[in-house]
Amino acid sequence: MLRAATSHSPAIAIPAALLAFSAARISPSLSFRRLSTFGLALAGRAFLHCTLSRRFPLPGMVNLSLMSDRLPVSKGIREFCMGQGLIEENSGRDTLPTFWILQVYYWEQFWLGYMCTLTTFASFSSGSSSEHNREILVQHLLVKEDDQKLLLELQKRIAQGEDLSDLAAEYSICPSKEGGGMLGWVRKGQMVPEFEEAAFGAPINKVVRCKTKFGWHLLQVLSEREESILEHIQPNELYVKLHDPTFMEDAQLVDVREPEEVAKAHLPGFQVLPLRQFGEWGPEITTKFDPQKDTYVLCHHGMRSLQVAKWLQTQGFRKVFNIAGGIHEYAVKADPSIPTY
Repeated sequence: MLRAATSHSPAIAIPAALLAFSAARISPSLSFRRLSTFGLALAGRAFLHCTLSRRFPLPGMVNLSLMSDRLPVSKGIREFCMGQGLIEENSGRDTLPTFWILQVYYWEQFWLGYMCTLTTFASFSSGSSSEHNREILVQHLLVKEDDQKLLLELQKRIAQGEDLSDLAAEYSICPSKEGGGMLGWVRKGQMVPEFEEAAFGAPINKVVRCKTKFGWHLLQVLSEREESILEHIQPNELYVKLHDPTFMEDAQLVDVREPEEVAKAHLPGFQVLPLRQFGEWGPEITTKFDPQKDTYVLCHHGMRSLQVAKWLQTQGFRKVFNIAGGIHEYAVKADPSIPTY
């Protein structure tokens, strides 16, 4: 059945339908619809790039390592593939049917940062009010709408002193249960309206209840802060900064490309954190880097770095810069001495 689905139209239509459905169902905001369109464009670009360049045949198996520029293979994706029975644990297998490459690409775009289904992994929402400059750190658990008995039991146990995160790990039906129900730092425009209203109106540390189309939530706001900043920096701007000694002392520079890519072209001062090794360095990111310092993220074309930059925001990094166009654009527009590949 999977092979039958690897013709051109279904392979791109199914991820497109999933993205469109999510855009309509999860948030009615214009900013999210724009983001979904952008995500679909990325998936389409990856599909066309691999097809036209014959990096893999459509009816067949895809080597994940060949897709590193378009499909970062993190620990999370590999676990997802294992959960779907596509890769057997300890088999060493590193290939997937073409159809599933696009499915996994959609999943990776949607889930990077370990966000729940009721949030997006990024938002371009903005506003002038103080509420739009506020972020909250939220954890929650989710139960089915008709599971009132369990909901009341969990509320009772929390009132008796049990921790929400422990209960979320055991009972929640949201994928965030793997992290104790932690959704990370979120801001207005990222959540469905009912959840957003309850979360932004909840006192710090108090567990409150709300109902959405996903079911019943018990949520807890652990902290709040001013919204973090994500900006794009152009190659020429970065070139000037890299030649300023004070910048090199104060900034944190991260290159998320793979080692073989870095060997072909690199910029001074960047610490290499390959995205395919995310499972190794991700949990330690706040010990490796200072969230209060300006952080600059680089990749080949600016796509992987954008994903990581958005994830860094959820980890509490105050100001993150994505290097637009990646090292390729930097070599073409700012410094021709850097090789292109």
